[in-house]
Amino acid sequence: DLEIELASRIDVDPARLIVTAGADDALERIIRATLEPGREMLVPTPTFGMIPRYAKLVGADIRTVAWDQGKFPLEEMLASIRSETALITLVTPNSPTGLTLSPEDLEAISKAAPSTVILVDLAYIEFADLDLTKYALALPNVVITRTFSKAWGMAGLRVGWAAGPKDVIDWMKVTGHPY
Repeated sequence: DLEIELASRIDVDPARLIVTAGADDALERIIRATLEPGREMLVPTPTFGMIPRYAKLVGADIRTVAWDQGKFPLEEMLASIRSETALITLVTPNSPTGLTLSPEDLEAISKAAPSTVILVDLAYIEFADLDLTKYALALPNVVITRTFSKAWGMAGLRVGWAAGPKDVIDWMKVTGHPY
């Protein structure tokens, strides 16, 4: 029922959404579904600490681009995309810096890496000036993660969700734990 309600609120087919045991569960699922030894994740740093941890657990290579202040380093990110890049992970507003991506940044990355999954963690989006949900979901290779634990104060309930292309959501459904 929650998946149907959330899908309705963001105007996507319920098959494009999965409710998870917190947003961390969604992050781990997408990382497990896309990465393995020999594949790499590209991520701006600093970032949410669990993202590189999950990538290390599956044996993936991690490539980073510094983003500790100012405008998003779009040119550096685009120049860092390689054929081995299986996942690009972006957090906006970034944890711990609070820096944000623009819709144009996200679109440029999506277009530059059309066969790469772009993971956009929106755990703190309620605190941003602009919610990127609709922009992200209009792109063919972007998956978003959201949570009820931050702005909604429901940390103890561990309720998160992800939305994106149906095939990627299907991967996430089979890579997760049974909780």
